[in-house]
Amino acid sequence: MSNRFPVGDPPGDLRVWREGYRRYLIGKGMPSEAASDIATKVPYRVDLYPATDHDRRSSAMSDDTGSNIVQPTLGNTLTPISGSTTARMRRLLEASSEIAAEPPSGDNIVFLHSTMCQLGLPRSEVEGSVFERQCGNKALRMTAGYLWDGERFVLQPVPYGSLPRLILPRINAAAKRLGSPEISLGRSGRELLRTLGKDTSGGKKGGYTMLKRQMLALVASRLTLGFNTGERAVTRDSSPIEQIEAWQVKGDQPLDWPQLITLSETYFKELTEHAVPLDWRALKALRGSALAMDVYTMLAERLHRISGRSLVYWSNFFEQFGQEYQGKHPLEDFKRAFRLALRDALTVYPHARVKKVTGGLLLLPSPPPVPYKEK
Repeated sequence: MSNRFPVGDPPGDLRVWREGYRRYLIGKGMPSEAASDIATKVPYRVDLYPATDHDRRSSAMSDDTGSNIVQPTLGNTLTPISGSTTARMRRLLEASSEIAAEPPSGDNIVFLHSTMCQLGLPRSEVEGSVFERQCGNKALRMTAGYLWDGERFVLQPVPYGSLPRLILPRINAAAKRLGSPEISLGRSGRELLRTLGKDTSGGKKGGYTMLKRQMLALVASRLTLGFNTGERAVTRDSSPIEQIEAWQVKGDQPLDWPQLITLSETYFKELTEHAVPLDWRALKALRGSALAMDVYTMLAERLHRISGRSLVYWSNFFEQFGQEYQGKHPLEDFKRAFRLALRDALTVYPHARVKKVTGGLLLLPSPPPVPYKEK
């Protein structure tokens, strides 16, 4: 596939582009200082921000008056970041600067099934052993599974939260890189935890314990997809994992880290045909907010396929993402959370073009987070 979003030649005055890009980042909700820092470091790329006549007029005004008084003009200002920059926001801004300066390559490219980009896993702990999510004519049903510990079958929980959203893309990337459904996960997950900058200790609520719990839940779970094609209703078993091998642990200890997994033939085939490439640096930076991760993967799967404009109403987003909101004012609560998640997702997806409009969001054609391969 050819690149629909060429780099282009820099403008005569690079200051014009940098100032326009700075205002663009501020319009996305970045603090002014952080936006200035990123705009100064990033090399010129028209796919990030095309300079406009307004930018040139603004630059001239700045030169004439000695100060830049022009405000962001994109019309898509989202929830601004107020107060001191938090550790999470610093992490997002650092990732944004790195992503804008250098496209992903090597281990920074991971993958997620296209349907999983549209229908996310549970974001909070599930009561019971079944979770369902539906959006339009597509539906996902995830069921808790059992693992054999050497003596008996042990029921695992339904996977939820940000950890499975980090684990599954890494598994998918390994399968695609090796061209094999059989994947070694190593002797423990501590290397992954170090990559994430998380606590590697055990204990009841230690980082390693939480990661292992979600890993076991994910590999044991059963996934069923439902969708409509014309006049037919299709049900498909899309469970990712066919076989799991883990060390047996003596006594009353829980099952140890799964060392070897084999993807199911169906899932492996679908992965090779329908995988959406994602930037691992973005997912790492978004960790801690499963909703922000879901918004990012939705935009990654959708924006580069848009031709023209796509207006999405809040009711549509609520149907896709708002299942967990059941309070007195579910739609308003969801919109508030979604705006913050969108702000974070756009911070680490600098190519994304999204405008806030009355009643929803306007999605515009945008380069994908992982550039197309030239042919």
